[in-house]
Amino acid sequence: MTTAQEKEVKLLHSAVDKFAIKMKARLADKVAQGYSGWDGAYPLMDLCQEIRDDARNISNYDADENASIDIATRAMMLWWRFQNEKEVKAK
Repeated sequence: MTTAQEKEVKLLHSAVDKFAIKMKARLADKVAQGYSGWDGAYPLMDLCQEIRDDARNISNYDADENASIDIATRAMMLWWRFQNEKEVKAK
């Protein structure tokens, strides 16, 4: 890897780390508000639709940083479900 590529990777890792902190805080806020079901009880198709709706409407959020955080946290929830499904099938 070149020095420029190493620098790029370092910046990417830093961005992901900072974003993950925001995601964790947002998720904790939602749990405190009573939200649950992210790991299976909440309907998968609803979760997918919310991602599509948020992505379609992101320009309407103006400066609200939560729009991108909400998309990312929902994507994590999908990833989690698919990972668990793979693990269950592998057993």
